[in-house]
Amino acid sequence: MAGFVYRRSRDGVVLDPSRALGDLVRAALDLDPASRIAIMQMQCGSCGDPHCGDVETIVQIAANDGEPRRRLRIAKAMRQITADDVIATAGTLKLTPL
Repeated sequence: MAGFVYRRSRDGVVLDPSRALGDLVRAALDLDPASRIAIMQMQCGSCGDPHCGDVETIVQIAANDGEPRRRLRIAKAMRQITADDVIATAGTLKLTPL
């Protein structure tokens, strides 16, 4: 299976925000390197809820050891998410069946 290619700037900074966020999530939650992380950013606001933001990022974490998948929902764009956001949201992890 081919891996993804992540563009980097000349100074080595990752230009792909999903890769940078994946690295941040892996470090903030001390995940096993074999765990898989899927990230999706969605435009929101069409639901009519005044508390709904314009953008939501969903981070799904799947461990290789058969544990249930975990899903983080953060009401920010990928580039705006910090380690504190990940840690705060991790307390509300939602388990979903495999």
